[in-house]
Amino acid sequence: MNDHFHFLGQKGNHMKKIFTTLLVFIMTLTTIASLAGCGSSVSKKEVSEYLKDASPESSALAFYVYDGSTTTIRYLFDERSIKDILSELSKVKAFPVADYGVSKASAPFYGINIGSRSGEDLNILFAGGFAILADGRGYEFDYDFTGFESRYAWRETQYCGGMAMPCSYYVANGQSGWKKEFLNPCNSDVNNRLVVKKTGENGTKLELEVTNNLGMDWIYGEYWGLEILLDDTWYAVPLKKDLTVNDIAYGLPMGESRKHTYDLSYYGELPEGSYRLVISGLDIDAAYDFSR
Repeated sequence: MNDHFHFLGQKGNHMKKIFTTLLVFIMTLTTIASLAGCGSSVSKKEVSEYLKDASPESSALAFYVYDGSTTTIRYLFDERSIKDILSELSKVKAFPVADYGVSKASAPFYGINIGSRSGEDLNILFAGGFAILADGRGYEFDYDFTGFESRYAWRETQYCGGMAMPCSYYVANGQSGWKKEFLNPCNSDVNNRLVVKKTGENGTKLELEVTNNLGMDWIYGEYWGLEILLDDTWYAVPLKKDLTVNDIAYGLPMGESRKHTYDLSYYGELPEGSYRLVISGLDIDAAYDFSR
């Protein structure tokens, strides 16, 4: 079984569902949006063309609302209602822009996620009068979402502290680096007795070896994430593209080592700064520190 991590970048809010009888835990990442003032190249492809690949027949639609402090995520499973929403959004005249600028004061922000016929998720962030697609293309998009939530039979509502929105990478990664006012502080429980060192590098892929010096066995999974140090505080870095990991737990006996490979390309181009790659454990996390 796989776990699919969105922007639900890149935190990164970390949610761990622990099945103690099997010593298996499922960790779900939420990527945190950060809004800055740089955009993408002008494209003539309309938002409506992007939405044509959506597959309401086989996928639920997730709707995100960020009110300035909390993100609410609701899911819609009714095919007819999903088609109505896609049709309504497709009718909006969207004007491509080379640059978009959004301020935190522009909240609320909205976002949608839905599976596509081509197999890739479709993600759009609506913020400050713009629609921002998963590839970073931006459009002027004049649509009023007021009352949108009350019109449909949403299910499985979730709440995330801070901003957890789709397509956040392009607005988070500003011209002068990350904007901490839009990032969430991390609460990773990193223990330095889990010693992580780099044993290989191939392009964006890092081979890391973890040695367990805890004095007890360590249980961890395949979930990992990046964090950036800003003014002595660690913040989660938003994902550029979805990351899929297996729902599996590993046991690392005390005194032993194990290697895993991690691909930084999921986080796109990283601005200059001090980072750490955090490997999430059942109770304790391990981290590899590096600079860009």
